[in-house]
Amino acid sequence: MKKINLIIASAALLGLLALPMTAQAQNRQQGGGAGGGQRQGGGGFGQQRGGMGMMSVTKSMLLGRNDVQKDLKITAEQKAALEKAQADQRAKMQARMEELRNGGGGGGGDFTAIREEFEKMSKEADDAAMKVLTKEQQTRLGQIQIQFDGMRVILKPEIQKELGMKADQKKRLDELQEQQQAANMAILQRVRDGEISREEMGPLMEQNNKALDAEFEKVLTDDQKAKLKEMQGAKFTRDPKDDEAMRNFGRGGRGGN
Repeated sequence: MKKINLIIASAALLGLLALPMTAQAQNRQQGGGAGGGQRQGGGGFGQQRGGMGMMSVTKSMLLGRNDVQKDLKITAEQKAALEKAQADQRAKMQARMEELRNGGGGGGGDFTAIREEFEKMSKEADDAAMKVLTKEQQTRLGQIQIQFDGMRVILKPEIQKELGMKADQKKRLDELQEQQQAANMAILQRVRDGEISREEMGPLMEQNNKALDAEFEKVLTDDQKAKLKEMQGAKFTRDPKDDEAMRNFGRGGRGGN
């Protein structure tokens, strides 16, 4: 059980550990190099994000994207500072992961404790990154993050507070999440039973995600929908190359680990 919990925690961490790899993976794709050779597996973090759909992209992850840096007009000095902060935090998280792999460092196999510890580290990484940005850049990054999260952003307590969501609305969100989790677990069981392949799993989970997003939107009032739209700011145009770089890394960038 401890090993299983560690694997789950590792998947949650992979997005942050992958930060500097986004640009590198994109460069490999443009050069026709190793990027195309890391598509095996079909699962990985990228697929899990798209499949289970409940993991939010962090500010640090966004700052690893070239398109986000361009939108924020990140200077060369800021980029160097961000890379150093990310490298320091990544080393810290990797060291902690190694402790857990070796059965030390506490936690006792408790996934909740491990998850909370990693969430704290992720927040520390975000805080360090935000210190590099100007206030205007911080505001814009927040807007971009909302656009990346889509309707899932209303699961965040700070967003719920900003929208003035009521207790019955939050309860409905919990119910919808439980329903989706049960539906996705049923799909995973079908994979384990050999009824469907891993390749067939992704589209089915994506279908569940879209249905959940539609139900989430129904929870909001018209005023809340308008407020959420305002909080997104100007439309952010994603570069498909950055999307593909992150997907490729998630599929196989750390497959050996």
